[in-house]
Order: sequence, then C-alpha cells, then structure tokens
Amino acid sequence: MDPRPIGIYDSGVGGLTVLKECMRALPDEDYIYFADTGRLPYGEKKREEIIGFSHDIVSFLKDKGVKAVVVACNTSASCINPVDFDIPMVDVLSMGVKNAVRVTRNGRIGVLATSLTVKNHTYRDRIKSYDSSIEVYEVAAPEFVPLVEAGMADSSKAKEVVKKYVSRFEGTGIDTLVLGCTHYPFLLKHIKEEIDEGVFIVDPAQWTAQGLMDILHGMNLLREDKDCHVTFYASGPEKGLSDMAEVLFGYKIHVDMHSW
Repeated sequence: MDPRPIGIYDSGVGGLTVLKECMRALPDEDYIYFADTGRLPYGEKKREEIIGFSHDIVSFLKDKGVKAVVVACNTSASCINPVDFDIPMVDVLSMGVKNAVRVTRNGRIGVLATSLTVKNHTYRDRIKSYDSSIEVYEVAAPEFVPLVEAGMADSSKAKEVVKKYVSRFEGTGIDTLVLGCTHYPFLLKHIKEEIDEGVFIVDPAQWTAQGLMDILHGMNLLREDKDCHVTFYASGPEKGLSDMAEVLFGYKIHVDMHSW
C-alpha cells in the first residue's frame, strides 16, 4: 500500500480524458492534475520550450509527493525522455503507438496530432520501431486545441475544421487512426463522421490507464480501499478546465493556481 497520489499533467483540458480513465481503472488512488493553461497551446512552441515546461511541471508534482507521473500531453511526450526524470512515468504517446500497431490489419496508420508532434515525427518513428513495414500518415491539426479549450467542440466551426484535416487522409487507405493529442477525443463525434467507415480509432487514454496500473502493480505502489480524491492545479485561466471537468465528472471542481 502506497498512499501517495499520482500526478497527471497536460497543457490544458485534454488530459482530463486520461484522468477519467485512470480513475475508472484505479478508483482507490488519489490524483493531482496539472493544467498548464498559462502556456498553452504547446503544439506551436519549440521543442526546447516544451522540455523546459515538462521539467517545471514534473518538479512541481514531485514536490507535491506524487509516486508516479502520467504525461497526458502528446506534445510533451514527443519531446522528453522519461529516463531524465527520477520517477515512474507513463505517457499517452507510447500507449497510443503500442496499441495502434496491435490493431492495424493492413499496416497503414494515420495520426492526427499537434504541429510539433508531427514535426518531430515521433509517432512515425516509434511505430516503425515496432514494424518498419507499416506506413504512417501524419496530419497536423493546429486548430483543434484552441477550439476545445474555448468550449467549441460541438460547434459548426469545429465540424468544419475537423472535415478540413480529416480529408487529408483520403486516398491513404488507413485502417487505423490515432488521436495523437488528448484534446482530440472531445471532437470524436465529428471525426467519426468524416473518417472512412471501418477505420479503427485509437484513443490512447484508456491504454494509458492500463499502462499506469501495470507500472504501479509491478512496483508494488498500488493503494487499496480508499476514496479517490483529485486536486486540480492550473498555471493560467481555469474556467475552461472547471467547465470541462464538470461535464466529464458531473460535479464542480476547485482549481488551485500555480504560476511559474
């Protein structure tokens, strides 16, 4: 039994989808969720900046006494090396890659991600490290995160933007599509409407929760028979975080502020 909380971080509200899956898989654990809303969007920034942001947040979470960290931000995961952090870590990108390779039938995988994640070709390179014969088609969708953060995921504008980016997979023959940013599941309804029927959509959130459970079990860090408690922090505007958390969890949350 290890009573320490689990840290989860993202640039904004996207990581709430990962938090929800972790709470479902590990309901006895406590969590600290950090949204770096003061510095989003991450996807349009330089790799060196993201590495610095990630170190800032992990240091903050370690100061709060977490026993493991979930990197719920694909852009951050595409830039950092987990061995540089002296704490057990699991990230959405690794889990998305692993399961996309597992489910593809024809060896053609599409990836929707932020500009920096696509620029780094992290998904392509990691998928090919599993199987070099797989064809990977990456599409950057820089307008997705601002739409979700603005609470416009269900708008006609969002539908229009999703159509623009998803149409770029036409003719590729993909049978698997990875949502390479934790904000993108909020647009899943529109994505399903635009993607070819039969394409399997990989949302790394649920697989990340499974990966976290495996790590904690393997290191004997699980906690049992306790009520789950979540503490929320943000580095900037928190209204979007509060609103989205209420939609996902069904109750209002309190967000503590932390500025750098």
